Amino acid sequence: MRVRFEHAAAARDTADPIVVCLEAEPPFDRHQGYGETLARPYVTGETADTVAADIREHLAPLLLDFRCSSFAEALEWADQLPTYVDGRLINAARAAVELAIIDLAGKTFQRSAADVGGWLDLPDFGRPGVLRTARYSGVVTGRNPRRLAWLLRAQRWYGLRDFKIKVATEGWEARLDVAARVLGGVLRRGRATLRADANAGWTLSEAIAAAPRLKRAGVTALEQPLRRAQDDDLAQLAQVTALD
Repeated sequence: MRVRFEHAAAARDTADPIVVCLEAEPPFDRHQGYGETLARPYVTGETADTVAADIREHLAPLLLDFRCSSFAEALEWADQLPTYVDGRLINAARAAVELAIIDLAGKTFQRSAADVGGWLDLPDFGRPGVLRTARYSGVVTGRNPRRLAWLLRAQRWYGLRDFKIKVATEGWEARLDVAARVLGGVLRRGRATLRADANAGWTLSEAIAAAPRLKRAGVTALEQPLRRAQDDDLAQLAQVTALD
């Protein structure tokens, strides 16, 4: 990767995605569907090796019986794919196969990704004009202050209004200062939002100590501040810090 990505739970400078390709049988054999996934051991416990093995040993055999006569039927079939095998979570492996099925079914039956949203009972997904109301978040990342400031301004010029900064990592205070300087005006006027994500990297005392600095910078929400074993302390943290 050209840019190293890091947060409190992990750091990555390489990516090892797995791509699944499904090919339809005649008379639809001109179509291929692709699904991509990236195993993250610190999220699901999966690795690239276990994902490949689970697809080969547990999911591929199921595909041998895959037959459908409509787009909806393909989605219903994909929804039945297992998420656990022998008590292990296989979300990353399933995601690759599921996406490949959706892609192949869409090409075969000439349906769009928006139709998946309708099938999931999300009536606003893909509605005409939805792109004018959908909101995406910009990420506050980078070690070079000047480049970070430029990236934030570029994201604002592009139209982004919501931003997320990774904290509980080396140098997060400096990144927060840059974000506060560049975004301070629009944050104070309510024209943008800034939230922080600690990726379970803080103890209760560390999160409480960081809260005043976050609040001064305009942060209004703190995501996953504490380690999983400290979930019982979240109520106290919310009360002390007044952060969502």
